[in-house]
Amino acid sequence: LRSQGDLLRLNGQFTQARPIYDRALGVIEQAQTSDPKRAEIRNELALAADARGLVNRELGEIKASMQDHRRSLELLEKLVAEFPTAPRYRESLAKACNSLGVLEETTGSLVEAEAFYRRELPLVERLTQDFPDRPEHGRELARTLSNLGNVLARNRDAGAEVVLQRAVDVNGPLTIKHPEDVQIRFDLAKDYQCLGDLQFEQGKLEVALASIRESRSRSAALVKEFPDKPRYSEVLAINLADLGLVLHALNKPQSEATFQESAAIYEKLVAAHPDNFDYKIGQARCLRDQGTVVASLGHAAQAEAIYRKALALFDAKSAKAQTTESIRIQAGLLNNLDRKSVV
Repeated sequence: LRSQGDLLRLNGQFTQARPIYDRALGVIEQAQTSDPKRAEIRNELALAADARGLVNRELGEIKASMQDHRRSLELLEKLVAEFPTAPRYRESLAKACNSLGVLEETTGSLVEAEAFYRRELPLVERLTQDFPDRPEHGRELARTLSNLGNVLARNRDAGAEVVLQRAVDVNGPLTIKHPEDVQIRFDLAKDYQCLGDLQFEQGKLEVALASIRESRSRSAALVKEFPDKPRYSEVLAINLADLGLVLHALNKPQSEATFQESAAIYEKLVAAHPDNFDYKIGQARCLRDQGTVVASLGHAAQAEAIYRKALALFDAKSAKAQTTESIRIQAGLLNNLDRKSVV
């Protein structure tokens, strides 16, 4: 049941995945009642709770997601304390720390997010040292570095670029050594994207352009190979939106066309997965930036229409799924609409 839920989740079918995870948790809880001290059952319970937490986050159920991830963390902390040399439980604990870090980052709690990523880092570093021939541990190390680097970048920490570059340096050789591992290829595309975003914020426009183009190339290859996997399309849409910003900053052509391509991908994602609030946030962010570029070119009426289309994504049904990021985007859109050059 958990594997079935994982498959649905990875295919973007979050609403369908949640009741499957509910059933999986129910079965494991019955097993735990029969044998409460058995470590393998407790580990499976923690993994199922963590997986359901991921789905709840995607559906905007932040409180439920936090409860699931906290439950997973508590179970795994006890397991690692009892069996400190068992790699499987350390790996599961690292995953739980990552899930909570992502959730805290989503809600704007950057200090807490950084703490969870820093707690995860020595766990995955030790796993790569203990099992250097297992690529999944290298992939997990790069994931931790990428997430930590993003939080550091948002906090204007000078060490962010070094951490993000290290994520690229870890996943790059792994991709060459294990080309069949699609997850590593996907993660490397995201690593380049995160590095490019930071370089853009630092004003390193040409370097940022190269990083984001590298990410776009890798994402586009994944989308071509797996057109029905929404997470690959989502990263490609992010690539294109950020590429539009960099092209505009460099006064290069095709900035507007790049935004339009990104917006078209997001529209398909939102239409196919209306319960995924993250896709709506991504589309709104893309439209906001597109509108800003259009307004700067003197097309005030066109920019206003784009801003209003973005605001319409945050309807009354989305109220319970609001995050710090979605509120920030809405505030920016309202501010842009209030400018005399647009109204």
